[in-house]
Amino acid sequence: MYPRRVTLGLLLSIAAGLGVAALSLVPGWLEHTRQVLGEGSRWVLTVQGAWEREGLPVLGAGAVAMVLVAGAAALAVARPRSIRVGWLVPLVAVAVGLLVAGLPPVAQHGHSTGVTLSARWPLALAAGLGVAALAGVLLAARPSQIALVGVVTVVVAVTIGGWGGRFVQLHLIEGTGQFWSQGSYTRAATDGQPTETVSLRAGNVTVGDRWSGDYEPSGRVLSIVDDPACPDVRASYFVNAAPGGGITWVMIIDTCENGARAADLTTGVWVRDR
Repeated sequence: MYPRRVTLGLLLSIAAGLGVAALSLVPGWLEHTRQVLGEGSRWVLTVQGAWEREGLPVLGAGAVAMVLVAGAAALAVARPRSIRVGWLVPLVAVAVGLLVAGLPPVAQHGHSTGVTLSARWPLALAAGLGVAALAGVLLAARPSQIALVGVVTVVVAVTIGGWGGRFVQLHLIEGTGQFWSQGSYTRAATDGQPTETVSLRAGNVTVGDRWSGDYEPSGRVLSIVDDPACPDVRASYFVNAAPGGGITWVMIIDTCENGARAADLTTGVWVRDR
């Protein structure tokens, strides 16, 4: 039989591990806030669990590690001396690091949207249970001071690595959403429109020698103002990606020259000049 101290520590680890397992089934570990840019902006708020896209792999792995901790601790209680209690310490340290890595927010601000992921109460409670499990195995194992330094190092390293992995994952998932950049794009003659080049530089736009003015970007929306051909007209377009690195213009509103400018811009694909 284990001393009472060891048994209590293992029971605490079992309870904490089972608590995290149960919490992993609760939706809403993460608050997913998306800012959608355009003519103005709007906000979309959703929640995600440990087993959903932004919760994997880091938070899901933390939950799995806690389940393994509970299982190993239960085996140690049921069959004393079957495993060394000290072996649980690094496993719990990794689990705590993975769960704590979900607490600091991560954000990605692209051209058309911005996303922020922040922790909600189930994740905070799961991280607290992870710390309780770590306290339990430390009580049971009573590691040396050098070993304690190692435990802290593991928790910190896994936390930093897990947070960094979440940051990289979010940026890979979201991308930049930017389909155009400053420079020039040329459209071959098509559908009654001549070959022309649109130039977007330093806030100014020119389309051949037909149209010019200032542009104002807001996410996927690009607005054109102060065109000498129609100085009182404010036009707005979606600028979308096209195969081959080109762009297409989709009119939202443009009354310049009774729609002549809109017909020009929305015709064909504008290919990036090399």
